[in-house]
Amino acid sequence: MDPSSSPYNGELVGINAVRDGTISSGQDVVLKIATSGNGVTDLFVMFNRQIGTNAGVPGDGNEVIVVSQAAHTYVSVWEAGISSGQTMTMSWPNSGMLHIKVCSIDLSSPGKAHVLVYADGQSTPSCADTGPDPTPAPVATPTKSPIRANLCQDSATNFPFEDRRRTCKYVSKKTAIRCVVSGVTANCPVTCETGCECYDSVGSFNYKKKSRTCEWVGRKNTVKRCTKNRLRSNCPVTCGVC
Repeated sequence: MDPSSSPYNGELVGINAVRDGTISSGQDVVLKIATSGNGVTDLFVMFNRQIGTNAGVPGDGNEVIVVSQAAHTYVSVWEAGISSGQTMTMSWPNSGMLHIKVCSIDLSSPGKAHVLVYADGQSTPSCADTGPDPTPAPVATPTKSPIRANLCQDSATNFPFEDRRRTCKYVSKKTAIRCVVSGVTANCPVTCETGCECYDSVGSFNYKKKSRTCEWVGRKNTVKRCTKNRLRSNCPVTCGVC
């Protein structure tokens, strides 16, 4: 689905629902969020139901998980685990911010999660429109810290800037005059200090046809490496951007 054109308001079920044949019409197992056709990175949203063949998951059990995958690599990057009532917010190309909200999680057999996905500028769906009882079933206290709302990263690729294509590294040199240009804050929320919380990418990402990590960026030659827009955008914390 493309949240830039229409929102998503539906239910996700775990992989066991497919195996057991308990998935209902209209329910989804994996939701692919296309990045408006820019061919850079797509997001995948799934309900990580911790039961059956999926009982041994190492983390984020019974949560909605979000992973990203660049179009030119098979490496998937974990983005977030979202519990009932929580919302993940991130920058979205040409549409301001993207919001992924978990209205509720139902752990009865086989289990399901009511999820909303929408971008700024589109109609905002409501948890009351459809989905399971908004009161979630009791679950064990998670061992990890709750997800932080309003997470963001700068775009790792160039984007339209007036009559050319520019990067957030370019914007960073004169933020006072460049961040006010239409569309720039949506692509460079960290550089333009929009108030969101930046984070380093978890796992690996593609850089010059090689798989790299933020740990690699910070290992040596960090200052030099952080002059590269893709590294700077994927690792803003390591690079001291925020």
